[in-house]
Amino acid sequence: MDFNEYVGIKRPLLEKKITGILKSKLSKKISLYPDSIQKILQFVNKGKLLRGVLVILSYEGFSKKFDETVLAVSAALEILHTALLIHDDIMDNDYLRRNNETVFYQYIKEGRTLKAMSPTLYGQSMGISVGDISFFLA
Repeated sequence: MDFNEYVGIKRPLLEKKITGILKSKLSKKISLYPDSIQKILQFVNKGKLLRGVLVILSYEGFSKKFDETVLAVSAALEILHTALLIHDDIMDNDYLRRNNETVFYQYIKEGRTLKAMSPTLYGQSMGISVGDISFFLA
């Protein structure tokens, strides 16, 4: 099996784990929280998830035993990486990533709709908050 085939097998498992972890957090009754989780979920699953797959590959390379623990660690790494990218987009003022609007740009647009005093500051602040939530979730 080559690496692309391996990724094709493991990526869906990792995506399912990440989705399960994030969706389990949607039951919380904090107003910002559900929207943040949805944005994190959309963002993380649009990536290649290669870091998480490499964790799985490394683990299997040494122990030959795949289990839920390594899947959880892989998911945490991908959520952590998502947090870093969300913050990076704010620092670099990038409005697009993976051919989609960045998280903070989505909030800039929301700030315009809400007639925020400064839609850009609103977008940056909300983006930082979502990135921070990703750090805590990881």
